[in-house]
Amino acid sequence: MLSCLLGLRNLNFQSTAMCEIAKEQGYKLIRVDCSSNFSARAMAKLGFESISELKYEDYKPNGEIVFKPAFPHTEVKSFVWRL
Repeated sequence: MLSCLLGLRNLNFQSTAMCEIAKEQGYKLIRVDCSSNFSARAMAKLGFESISELKYEDYKPNGEIVFKPAFPHTEVKSFVWRL
């Protein structure tokens, strides 16, 4: 699985050099973690498969909510693209 950090400009995953390199290197999946509602919606629209989500209000390592972003950014979502 290839895990990477991406910006949302010019995302056309099926034709990017990164996707081709990942295939050549034998990767089977590309994983994207989205901390923004906007990026999560973009990944879903591009056909990525949602595999997990964690609401910020549920992440309390010491009993306190750590992240308090503005609405509509309420959760982290993870997606995969099967190569």
